[in-house]
Amino acid sequence: MVDLLVLNYNDASTTKCFVNNVKNFLSIRKILVVDNKSTDDSLKILKKIESDKVVVVASDKNGGYGYGNNYGIRYLKEHFSSEYILLCNPDVIVEEKVIQKLEIFLKDKLEYAVVAPMMLNARGELQNHTAFKLPTTLEYILSLSFLAKRMGFSIDMGISASQSKSDVIDVGAVTGSLFMLNVKKMMKYGMYDERIFLYCEEVVLGKKLSLNSQKIALLPKLFFIHNHSVSISKTFDSLIKRHTLLVRSKLFVIKQYFNPNHFEMLLTYLFIAISYVEIFSISILKKLLRR
Repeated sequence: MVDLLVLNYNDASTTKCFVNNVKNFLSIRKILVVDNKSTDDSLKILKKIESDKVVVVASDKNGGYGYGNNYGIRYLKEHFSSEYILLCNPDVIVEEKVIQKLEIFLKDKLEYAVVAPMMLNARGELQNHTAFKLPTTLEYILSLSFLAKRMGFSIDMGISASQSKSDVIDVGAVTGSLFMLNVKKMMKYGMYDERIFLYCEEVVLGKKLSLNSQKIALLPKLFFIHNHSVSISKTFDSLIKRHTLLVRSKLFVIKQYFNPNHFEMLLTYLFIAISYVEIFSISILKKLLRR
């Protein structure tokens, strides 16, 4: 059976609603809620929903998204000998039949460490950033810029109409909003880089698994809904703050995982500067439109 891991930070109402929606799924054995050292009364609120099936624990610090999820994966393995974990954000909607099919896939396809369904937004529209390719150094640098993304320098995998008819698509990485993982493979070959607080975790995890010949699958005929950035927006209410966090993470990943040469580092800083011009322009435009 599958165990479920959900991370909470200052968003008990969303997390509580999510847990209540899935706690009666027969395919889920345990639900672990990791409160990532919230600064509000989240832990006190969430402790009230504990049961034989729902476990609520607090991490020892707020080390970010990767740290909190690593904490939860290790906890489930140590206390419940978990084999498969559905890792998801609290602001998602998923049907039980999707969870069942993800588990069947990982049990049947032993070469895969991770599997995910297609992501839809709240309007039911397919999202290209459900999955990512593992980019070259140049592609990853250029993805810093919104304009460059518009010109095709994006690491998002746009799923074509023909691909969407496939049962399985091999991808470089999948969104961290919702996916299922093989615990043994994750702990041996993957786990999140805890030096990254937020953003860019997917590409790093994909690179780690790929280097160890572990595959990641996208199942385009299965779906889940994600209300994008609900939790993040509550914590980082400024577009510029969120962008700064993204830039810091991307800069770290470029330095640590892409072995850039001198020219590539100069290009990185150039595109960081360009990205800030873009983000400030977007912020000003949004303010003008509100008037």
